[in-house]
Amino acid sequence: MGNTGIRYWLRTLFILLAMLTLFSSVGFAQNETPLLKYDALRASIGEALISEFKNIENLKNQFSQAGQSKKRRLEDINAYKIQLPILNNLLIQPETTVKELEKSWLEIQTAVRDLSERINEISIKQKTVAPLLGQNKDQIALTEKQIVEIQSDDAADTEISNITDQLQVLLKHLAEKQELLVSLNTTYSETIEA
Repeated sequence: MGNTGIRYWLRTLFILLAMLTLFSSVGFAQNETPLLKYDALRASIGEALISEFKNIENLKNQFSQAGQSKKRRLEDINAYKIQLPILNNLLIQPETTVKELEKSWLEIQTAVRDLSERINEISIKQKTVAPLLGQNKDQIALTEKQIVEIQSDDAADTEISNITDQLQVLLKHLAEKQELLVSLNTTYSETIEA
């Protein structure tokens, strides 16, 4: 039995061990698949919940800033509306100097330019909200579909109940996010239209 014979037996032994390992891991995997599947799903839902919680907090901050921005824009518009009659009064008065007229005109031009820039900034922010609204609606539909699919699974009842509960919480967060996005979009629209 030479070198070739030893190689043959080592190769056969290696293949046999590999096959035993493979078959034992397949059997183990078949026994563990439902639990691992649910663990992975639960972990995925947990990550989604954390992500949505952070998204909601960010949207609340954006909504607060948008409300403050809207208030400032209305104040700026009111100041602009006051500047026009001031210029008109200066034009009527014969003792008004050219320097005073130029100063008033520059203030009006500056106010118009500032308002225009701010409206452009708000328009850009509003354009980012529309895709988020669509994505969130899709997430809501997908989550509702997952709930229906999981409830139709006949596997471990307590696992399904726990996962369904998590999905319901996720659905609640997504609905809250949808409301915030709609409110944010409305605030941006009102600010632009003002």
